[in-house]
Amino acid sequence: MRDRLRAGVAIFNSGHYHAAHDAWEDRWLELEAGSDDERLLHGLIQYSGAVYHARERNWEGAVGLAESAGGYLAGLPAD
Repeated sequence: MRDRLRAGVAIFNSGHYHAAHDAWEDRWLELEAGSDDERLLHGLIQYSGAVYHARERNWEGAVGLAESAGGYLAGLPAD
């Protein structure tokens, strides 16, 4: 999990927001629904999609994904 998370973060930080989704998706699909790890990756995937849509000026898509991402990330432990 840690390696996949770091890979996606590095890709995201290099400005390849949509590609960051790909680094996380395979691992995310393997995780138990509702687990902290699943919610973290799901939220990051949706957040990266929101940033991608915002850069394309698709405001409706950006806002919808950002709100959804916030729901997945809310309440996760700080660690």
